[in-house]
Amino acid sequence: MPRPAPPMFLAWASDDEFGATVVEACTHILGAWSRAGASIEAHAYASGGHGFGIRGRGTLSDHWFGTFLGWLAASGF
Repeated sequence: MPRPAPPMFLAWASDDEFGATVVEACTHILGAWSRAGASIEAHAYASGGHGFGIRGRGTLSDHWFGTFLGWLAASGF
């Protein structure tokens, strides 16, 4: 982890086709940033699959990009 750790926005879908490889990596990163006292915004979407990007899929993960833009603005970026 970089020191000091930069603010992070993290989003993933719990139904990612790569399963534990992605989900466990995201939760590991979340834990590491939290233990370091770094700022982290994390969203675990129930569905959206792998690489949901900005292409709509009819799931709640469709809204991640708007949430990300709000986080950027609120964080002063």
